[in-house]
Amino acid sequence: MTIAVGVTFGSSIIRIVGGRNFKKLLDTIDHFWQAMPMKLLTTRETGKQLGLSRQTVSLMIKRGVLAGTNINPDGQPVWRISQNEVDRLLGENN
Repeated sequence: MTIAVGVTFGSSIIRIVGGRNFKKLLDTIDHFWQAMPMKLLTTRETGKQLGLSRQTVSLMIKRGVLAGTNINPDGQPVWRISQNEVDRLLGENN
């Protein structure tokens, strides 16, 4: 059995192809996805919200202070940070 999953962040589209009962799984995943929209920020956007440079944001990710996802695993890291993570960090500092 082959399962193909495609995710597009901007439009909240998820497609699953193959096998039985995947329509129900697709509906469940899509419902979850719609209920939990996630805005992803660049290091520059994150730094602007936190009052930090993008280099400091990258260093915080490398040190584990800030959670980020590297969208370029084959080269120099290109980080994306969820708005929820920025909000969490801002909440800790208030």
